[in-house]
Amino acid sequence: MYKDCDDEGLTDEIFREDIDEFIWNNFSEEENDRLYNLSYYEKVKIVLDKLREKGMTRYYFISYVGITNDGNTMYGSTIYQMKEEETLKEIGKRLQESVKCSNVVILNLLKLNKKEFKIFTGRK
Repeated sequence: MYKDCDDEGLTDEIFREDIDEFIWNNFSEEENDRLYNLSYYEKVKIVLDKLREKGMTRYYFISYVGITNDGNTMYGSTIYQMKEEETLKEIGKRLQESVKCSNVVILNLLKLNKKEFKIFTGRK
């Protein structure tokens, strides 16, 4: 069942709020301004096109623990960029290679929206 629905099902209001939220989180401010006054029919077509784009980038905040080459435990966190769907095992392997640790265990995986990404990275 849809995450924000009650027993009555998906309402127009919830659907429209989610479309607006998706647009806000996945388009630049200039694009948001341009899309704001479109009909929801047009907005949904644009959202579907965006979802179909191969390689749509997503950002995650990941905290992890691993074993360094000298046997010490290393805790860390990073902003992780994902363009394709990856399994946790694949993410762990890429993380292991980039931080030069073995036995990396992901402690936390948080998908970032546009605003959170800007806060973590300082990018505009």
